Amino acid sequence: MNLEEKSVGGSQSHPPEPVKVPSAPDGGALAWLHVFFGHMVFFNTLGMTNSYGVFEQYYTETLGHSPSNVAWIGGIQFFLLFGTGVVSGRATDAGYFRDHFFGIFLTQAVCFGLGSGLVFTPGISVTSSYFKHRRTLAMGIVAAGGATGGMVYPAVTSTLLSNSHVGFGGTMRVLGLIMLVTHIPSVIGYRPYVPPHPAPLIDWSAFREKSFLFFTASMSFTFWGLYMAFFYLGTFAREKIALTGSLNLVIVLNGVGVIGRMVPNLIAHRFIGTNNMNIFCNIVCFVCIYCWMAVRNAPGLYVWTVIYGIFAGAAQALFPTMATHQTTDPQKVGTRTGMVFTVVSFFCLTAPAIEGVLIEIDGNQYTGAQAFAGTSVALGVVFLVLNHDLTYHLPGHIFTICLRLYSRCDGEEYICLDLYGRATIPKDLGDSAPGGCKKCRQDTVDLFTPYIDHYPVGKRIIPPLMFLNGSNILAGCWLYMLAFARADYCSPSYLSSTISIPENGVIESISASTVTNYTYSSSQSIDFCNVTVTYTHPGWNDTIHITLWLPPRSNWNGRFQGTGGGGWAGDSGVGPLAEGVASGYSTAETDTGHDPDLTTSTSWYLTAEGKLNIPLFEDYASIAYNDLAVVGKLLSKKYYGKEPVYSYWNGCSTGGRQGLVLAQNYPTAFNGIYAGSPAINFPQLSVAVYWPQFAMNSLNHYPPSCVLDYFTDAVTAACDDLDGVKDGVIAALPLCHFDAYTLVNRTVICNGTSITITEQDAEIVYKSWQGARRPDGSFLWYGVNPGSNLNVDTGTTCTGSVTNCTGSPFPIGPDWIQHWVLDDPDFDIMSMTWSQYSEIFAKSVSEYESIIGSNNPDLSAFKNAGGKIVHWHGSADYLIPTGGSINYYRRVLAIDPNVADFYRFFLAPGVGHCGGGNGAVPTNPFEAVVSWVENNTVPVVLPASNANSTRNLCLYPLVSVYNGGDTSLASSFSCQPHW
Repeated sequence: MNLEEKSVGGSQSHPPEPVKVPSAPDGGALAWLHVFFGHMVFFNTLGMTNSYGVFEQYYTETLGHSPSNVAWIGGIQFFLLFGTGVVSGRATDAGYFRDHFFGIFLTQAVCFGLGSGLVFTPGISVTSSYFKHRRTLAMGIVAAGGATGGMVYPAVTSTLLSNSHVGFGGTMRVLGLIMLVTHIPSVIGYRPYVPPHPAPLIDWSAFREKSFLFFTASMSFTFWGLYMAFFYLGTFAREKIALTGSLNLVIVLNGVGVIGRMVPNLIAHRFIGTNNMNIFCNIVCFVCIYCWMAVRNAPGLYVWTVIYGIFAGAAQALFPTMATHQTTDPQKVGTRTGMVFTVVSFFCLTAPAIEGVLIEIDGNQYTGAQAFAGTSVALGVVFLVLNHDLTYHLPGHIFTICLRLYSRCDGEEYICLDLYGRATIPKDLGDSAPGGCKKCRQDTVDLFTPYIDHYPVGKRIIPPLMFLNGSNILAGCWLYMLAFARADYCSPSYLSSTISIPENGVIESISASTVTNYTYSSSQSIDFCNVTVTYTHPGWNDTIHITLWLPPRSNWNGRFQGTGGGGWAGDSGVGPLAEGVASGYSTAETDTGHDPDLTTSTSWYLTAEGKLNIPLFEDYASIAYNDLAVVGKLLSKKYYGKEPVYSYWNGCSTGGRQGLVLAQNYPTAFNGIYAGSPAINFPQLSVAVYWPQFAMNSLNHYPPSCVLDYFTDAVTAACDDLDGVKDGVIAALPLCHFDAYTLVNRTVICNGTSITITEQDAEIVYKSWQGARRPDGSFLWYGVNPGSNLNVDTGTTCTGSVTNCTGSPFPIGPDWIQHWVLDDPDFDIMSMTWSQYSEIFAKSVSEYESIIGSNNPDLSAFKNAGGKIVHWHGSADYLIPTGGSINYYRRVLAIDPNVADFYRFFLAPGVGHCGGGNGAVPTNPFEAVVSWVENNTVPVVLPASNANSTRNLCLYPLVSVYNGGDTSLASSFSCQPHW
């Protein structure tokens, strides 16, 4: 049977008999028992829904969904909670409440929102039917259930979700059990006081009543913004002020609502009327929401939560109370209440998603969403004000009317004041006048008169605030928005509040300034917040600077990027910073505590006492990079209001070593690491880089660069086509067995001078390719590969003639040996013997391997953290021999045969140090890391190119084999185990 059929009750030939409505008992055990039932309905419906902030935080943190997507879950809960009211409210009036309550209860276990909606509105209308004069008080107690439930459910939910033995499924079962137990009394005892009666599903006459329309519009706008805090307070606390106990805020927000649901109802009931109290509470609410924009710390947020929780709780409690007053006919209470709730439900459906989208498009700032919520509640106030009788606009008018009625009521027995403070003279009350009506000629009116809220007759009363017209309220909204929306986030005072430095670091200063129209390239300029953090580690006598460039919120891609340095420099200048910002990253670099000279440590290798500056060296070796990661992510979170979703390292050479040492020593610092041509095995490398110079010093022979180039050209010509392709690149290095001594006695023309290649020339080239050796010929370290530029490690400088040359070493070699290994800047490195060289090599490794070796092959912690590494090295690297990278990767592989699951190494044939050379250079290895981390796009090959061709770099130890076709296209090659 449908609702309409039950309403007409069978025959339609005769109009139905009017249903006699009994007077509400307005008290007694059964009536107050129904108040308890209603309280538990609110406990399980609105209390649970008000707790959605816990789920919002859980879904965004654990499942990684965006706030706008997750918000639809809570929005639909509210939509179904309120939206089913038009059906459930009408069904209650028609007598369906008792028959289907238990079925409705079972339904809510399947679909909480729908089940709650089918229980919520009937719970209001049934409870209110037992009261008339005390309805406001009773409904305040009922509404307090939303607060008690809002305390219990967040605490239980958070506790259980954090317990790995319970999990999400177990949590839901426990919550369902709580609802089952607490609903049993209501299921057994709930009975509507008003008998069933015929009526349409919708009372269309309500839409012709100004007060009903204004009230419905008011509540729609109010609840469009009111619930933002219940959804987003937890995430705001965690993201904006790094508050770890954000759950407590949700409990406090709901807990103080007990006060808000009880005390304002009582005050409204006894003194100023429900509508006036609602106006006052909603004004406080929208002002609070705008003030929320200015909250910057945990104590302030707790104070704000208490104030807002009280008045938001009052607004929620007064809503159903006023909804039941939208008709004087008790038989229409359920219908009218359900109609209001249904309209409001559509606003509740969209509000969380709109606010979530506003947060996202504002770079995870909450200002836009807060402005939306505050303005919505303000509009609700406008319609509440309009809901007053327009004849009572200004202070004193109600007093005048009441006094006039008081003096003219000689022929009437009673004078009454209604919900809105309007004085009326009722007819035929006799001795059955309600408590809100008093006999004429009485000087006072009882202040405690349930149901009919009133003002004392014959005394000056509080006006209904109609002077707060809509234009003034909206103007105030925009003033609040302008006051708080322009907060200077790019300022030291704002950014400094959340920074902490590892290793007990202490901040010395922070600078921050907005930079606009910075020229990044000829066709692009960028804007950013330029932040510099200066700090020290107490007792280390270091002063380190971290520079962070933050793109505008609208341009931020949600990621943080750390960039590396080169040589002795911890950073690479502003270029990588600008490139990162142009790509949407918040980007940081560190000077590691010393000047940015690439080639010498003279200015900082000693302390003020003349001792080796080991603490500062440790900063350079590893510590400063973790500091950068911590500070960069904290500042990004503070500036954008949200922690970076992903963090990446981007570096080559020293930067590549920095990336690998982060994976080894700080496995959770970055999600992905790009390491190009890394200067790992630093103690070995820094001595080995001087090996060619030592060879020349030993022979006292320094070939000019043109001779060295002749050897490079010769070996390239001999070994170029071993891979089947003539492209000026030695790709098949293992097959290249070129003998440098075959070039002895060849003639080379250098700047017009004819030079004959000698055995000494060949020996120097041979030793450069061979790498450092002990006096007995045993291996110390790798040399550069044949085909590499020999004019760096084996560099010479000629004066006047190509036959008058001296050694020109790469500066880090002698700097390392004299300063760090020997602590003797006056050591005569030119006269060093082979035995001394071997001893220096051994001392370098023994003293510094643990500090800066950067070659720990155990990456299990980084792997377990979900990290990914892309590492490539050019086979023609003239500064850092490829052998070091190959050796390291093989050692990692020996520990973990599945290393390719998280760490991929690629050789780039013919490519020099971090680029250059005749080979194909990786086009965007950094983006390969990003795609691997975020999309699980495993880099099977690494796309590369040069001016004339494209290639796919193969995962080591695979090699690129020519299959036929155009040799300039990568598609003509495939990765195979061997040539």
